Amino acid sequence: MSIQISIEKEKQWDEIAERASRITDKLGMPIDQGILETVIVLNLLGITTKQSCEGHMDHGIPAPWIFFTTPGIDEIPDYQGVMQKHVKDQQKVLALLDTFYADRHVSQSVRLFVYPRNPGISNLESQGARCQYIASPEARALKLREYQEEMLAFTAFLKELFFGCSNCGNCGIDGLPPGEKFARYKVY
Repeated sequence: MSIQISIEKEKQWDEIAERASRITDKLGMPIDQGILETVIVLNLLGITTKQSCEGHMDHGIPAPWIFFTTPGIDEIPDYQGVMQKHVKDQQKVLALLDTFYADRHVSQSVRLFVYPRNPGISNLESQGARCQYIASPEARALKLREYQEEMLAFTAFLKELFFGCSNCGNCGIDGLPPGEKFARYKVY
């Protein structure tokens, strides 16, 4: 039975990865390789991503980030309705972060968090990402690497959750294994 689940999850991964490989921005640029797996696994866990970036020194924010949204919010006529529907996705991401950080200790600037961007759209990024503007280029480069490593660790956690969960793979919460399984994500 677990082999069948594994094969099915590999198939789901391949389908989303193939779709994601065809996505481009307004400039025709594909999803950055450094954030692609995060985008794929979030979508597999039921979080609809909208935009992303792996973080760059020469343009944009020197930190990885992902905007996520809620399907169907365009059909809701009022702000309150949009927020009521979207808060469920925010809570799902926050629950994933709570589990990820249960035994993981990193500086507050590196820690990932969620904040609302626009009605129905939230952002996932490191807390210190927006403080990068006042840092020296050398400090920005060091922080960029730290932020990228944190997003990659979260991605590894999400992948283990998706591939290790015997549930449907849509919630990512109910089938969580004991906390010891995630000990490898600790920073000492």
